[in-house]
Amino acid sequence: MPRRPFWPLFRSLALTGLLALVVPALWYVAAWRSGGDEFLRLAMEENFGRMTGTMSYDSHVQPFWYPLLTILWGWVPYTLLALMALTAVSWRRPSIGSFSPSTLLTRLRALPPLTLYSAVAAAVIVIFFCIPKSKRSVYLLPAYPFIGYLMMLLVERMRREAPMRWFVATVSSLAILLPAAVWISAMLPGSVAASMSPSASIQFSAIASAALSINGVWALPLCLVTSLWGWSELRRGAPRRLPAAMIATVTAILLSLSSAILPPVLSAKSDKPLAEAVCATAPDGPVYEFHTDPLIRYYTVNFYIGDRMRLFAREMPTNGWIIIDEPDIEAWREAYGDAYTLTEVTPWHRRSCDTRRQPHLMRFARRQAATL
Repeated sequence: MPRRPFWPLFRSLALTGLLALVVPALWYVAAWRSGGDEFLRLAMEENFGRMTGTMSYDSHVQPFWYPLLTILWGWVPYTLLALMALTAVSWRRPSIGSFSPSTLLTRLRALPPLTLYSAVAAAVIVIFFCIPKSKRSVYLLPAYPFIGYLMMLLVERMRREAPMRWFVATVSSLAILLPAAVWISAMLPGSVAASMSPSASIQFSAIASAALSINGVWALPLCLVTSLWGWSELRRGAPRRLPAAMIATVTAILLSLSSAILPPVLSAKSDKPLAEAVCATAPDGPVYEFHTDPLIRYYTVNFYIGDRMRLFAREMPTNGWIIIDEPDIEAWREAYGDAYTLTEVTPWHRRSCDTRRQPHLMRFARRQAATL
């Protein structure tokens, strides 16, 4: 592939970048006209403030190396292949000159253009998001296509090497153990789940239910089929179809996790049943919440009950329904117990997915002649 001059290529990419800003700019202008200066202040804080670490509150504060760790976890199980590939590298003591800028620049220029572009793009994105004080794994999604291309180059490079055989053996074994664990969980008697803690019992039952789910019926056996293919290719010793067997096995594992196993597990953690219980008790009107941590909210419950959640401390209503986490009940009584009565309605015997604590639905009422 012929190399193109820098400045014409830069102008072309810059023009493309500017055109890509047109649609977001239209949205920002419309949102500013609707929300006014309050929207502008929030947009500046959530974007520039998040970048410079000058937000009015701490949001997703993580150390500098957090994006690097996220990339390693995000590319599992292929991260394992990359680690195994290190054993196939011929290690030798580097000279001081091998790290000089001119030597590194020469090596980079020797790379194929697409490989160089992917490496630079992935590095720039990851390093850029190491800088802000606020860091989240989703910020790194633009780097994944470029890392994926580099990972497939590694697969091709390792086709005939021992690390590829080790990796295929590992994922093929996992493709047998994963469905086996789910099927064994489904066959165990109910007394096993009954002997666990409430949260563990719910999770165990959710995993067991994956065996008989619609997706579990085809996804779990698919793991076995691809695993047999992987072992068959290993036994043959022919490397030509080994990458295909490996990719098929990894895909089957990920499909089983995302379609059959994780949905019931994550659903069991959801606050949707709590929201349904709240709606059954308080079908209309506001439902209040109280937290000692000002950043915590019942976002999931608020979504499912139709955006009816309100902050108790902000509105100080006369009476109504309130959700309080168990550790915060005593704090509420100390702050408002002289002016309000508080009655237990429904304790929730599971942790909230938003607050990670056990919530209680309660009824409150202001005492007669009480003032705050």
